[in-house]
Amino acid sequence: MPSPLLSVRVPQELMEAIAAAATDGNKSQVVIDILTAHFNPVPADEVGQLRRRLELVEQRLQTMEGGNGRDV
Repeated sequence: MPSPLLSVRVPQELMEAIAAAATDGNKSQVVIDILTAHFNPVPADEVGQLRRRLELVEQRLQTMEGGNGRDV
């Protein structure tokens, strides 16, 4: 069964942003992804966990590079 159809008018700036984000030309999927993220946000504790993990990865990468401060 096909998904229900939703038709809305959006400001030109939003339409341009949606079109730019639709690298494969699928603007519907861009809007679905945005609405899904809005109505099902990542829990704050999960975001915090991901930040901590990213910091650890960055520290390890810096250690592997010899701590010379180069950007990768």
